[in-house]
Amino acid sequence: MTHAKAPIQDKIEAYKRQLSRISGVAPISDYIGNSESLKTDWDTLDVSRRQAIMAAVLDSVVVGPAVRGRNFFDPSRLSPVWRA
Repeated sequence: MTHAKAPIQDKIEAYKRQLSRISGVAPISDYIGNSESLKTDWDTLDVSRRQAIMAAVLDSVVVGPAVRGRNFFDPSRLSPVWRA
């Protein structure tokens, strides 16, 4: 049964790569279905690759209202809007 599985997995991976090129998610094609690998690799990726990955998955960021008197960065004010 494992002999039959390998060619099917290869085809699935090839189709994922093809789909990522068509849909514009090429920067994340290596990490589709493998978030642990992205977590591991993130610190070693160059800035342009990180930006491309973020652009592929993040549509926008909504910044919530500030609190008067707080003059520092507050990440709780940020709400990501992910691409569907």
